[in-house]
Amino acid sequence: MSSIRRLDYFVCGTCINHQQMIFKKEPAKELIFPAGVYLIEHAEKGYMLYDTGYASEVMRPTLRNLAYRLPNPIQMTEADTIDAQLRAQGIGTEDIGIVFVSHLHPDHIGRLKAFTKAQFILTKDCYQTYLKSRFRELVFRDYFPDDFAERLIILDLTQKSEVVEGQNCLDVFGDGSVIVYSLDGHARGQLCLHLPERGILLAADTLWRLAFINKLDKMRLIPRFIQQSYPAYLASAQVLKSFLAAGVRVLVSHEEPARVREVLYG
Repeated sequence: MSSIRRLDYFVCGTCINHQQMIFKKEPAKELIFPAGVYLIEHAEKGYMLYDTGYASEVMRPTLRNLAYRLPNPIQMTEADTIDAQLRAQGIGTEDIGIVFVSHLHPDHIGRLKAFTKAQFILTKDCYQTYLKSRFRELVFRDYFPDDFAERLIILDLTQKSEVVEGQNCLDVFGDGSVIVYSLDGHARGQLCLHLPERGILLAADTLWRLAFINKLDKMRLIPRFIQQSYPAYLASAQVLKSFLAAGVRVLVSHEEPARVREVLYG
């Protein structure tokens, strides 16, 4: 019997950028990037989330928010929040027992405060960013619940991957259903989830779109600078290629919703 009973996808806000601003020698094209959130129902652990998307507070006219929205205009309402969408399906915030936090950018941690009963899972390296972040890492401290540190589970990835040679990972629950990887580049210690029973890797912002994987050499200077480490970003893209070669379907957080739904629901 499968341990993963349910895997669902929610769009929790979007931002807009332009293809020609990300890559050289690309035609002008507006790109809409959804903030993707995944709901996982585990047979023993119950409901879990992979990230929480934007908070509606990001639309408030504060100086910080205006500066954050300037390069990537955001569309977000209260109805778009993950907790509002879960309530519409009869799932309360108190029903979520675990939130896997891929990394600490605002479009991934926006609604952490809503999940008052959940434990938060980070990689050890991501926790170091939480403890001491630099300005360019965009860690909005007011998005964290007051007791965030008390509810943290910090993972040290000590197992060897059976899928990608040379990669460390961790079988979180010991049943082979949820395997955590850490793929640097966009953010230090970025947590990715391999769900072997579904043949899926949830890869956060390892890439902004899987379709970008073969044109990273054309990435412009500013998008390169946004990454925590561009060399590590390129190395992690190669890891995604290894997953794909092994028959694992890769879903990144800002993927086109139509492709995500095709992968999840056929």
